Amino acid sequence: MTKFAWNKLGAYLKETQILGSIQNTLYWDQNTLMPIKGSSWRAEQLTYLAKILHQRSSSKEFSELIDAADEELCKTNNNSNDKSDNEAKQKNLELLKKELDRQRKLDPQLVEELARAKSIGYESWHQAKKDSNYEIFLPNFRNIIKLRIEEAKQLSTEFSPWETLAQPYEPDINKEWLFSILNPIKDSIPELISQVNGVKKEKWDMTPQDQKRLCSNLLNEFGRDENLVAIAESPHPFSITLGPQDFRITTRIVNGEPFSSFLAVAHEWGHSVYEQGLP
Repeated sequence: MTKFAWNKLGAYLKETQILGSIQNTLYWDQNTLMPIKGSSWRAEQLTYLAKILHQRSSSKEFSELIDAADEELCKTNNNSNDKSDNEAKQKNLELLKKELDRQRKLDPQLVEELARAKSIGYESWHQAKKDSNYEIFLPNFRNIIKLRIEEAKQLSTEFSPWETLAQPYEPDINKEWLFSILNPIKDSIPELISQVNGVKKEKWDMTPQDQKRLCSNLLNEFGRDENLVAIAESPHPFSITLGPQDFRITTRIVNGEPFSSFLAVAHEWGHSVYEQGLP
């Protein structure tokens, strides 16, 4: 049976993914190479893309494509022996319906305000970090928290804002479960810090170039394909996927902490290799 509706949904999602990858590329550039004076226009670019992505992810057309694909799949299930493939597609549709419902609850203006606040906030955080002055970032941070709380209220009143916003990443998570893990750790941290502070540390360092070489060697040991994975520096390390065969990670060079970049690369590689393994 020809999967006409399923393929139409796939084509629609591919266009959405292309827009999302453009958004990710701009974010990567903002964190790695963009000159500081480009921040204002970058905020406009990211805000515009957030608006378009929200429109596509909450549209009537998207909803109709999901329904048509669901109906088609039900008919296919009755005439197919490929149970695992159909179950995977059913799960895809279930997640798409959740995302559609989530996006439809959000006010488009809030989506734009959040995108702009995050972009502007990033630049103020970067400057605050550079100057070691938290007050530079504080007004933007307060604004982001306020907008995130509003986002959570629009999505659900059943859970706390944190639990609501965590759902796409960790479905059904709750504070009680989280506290049962984190509270014992929190109780043990002061003693650990005290022990560490009592250890005499050797003062030594590696040049930034040597640290970069060490990180590159680590990635090669992990089996990195240099035609698939690129690495750069950013104020805070992260991993991001720009396309089906375009994976990026970043690290941070810290004077006097020669293994900081090394550990950051090891951590971010873990995120990236997961993404690389997705079908």
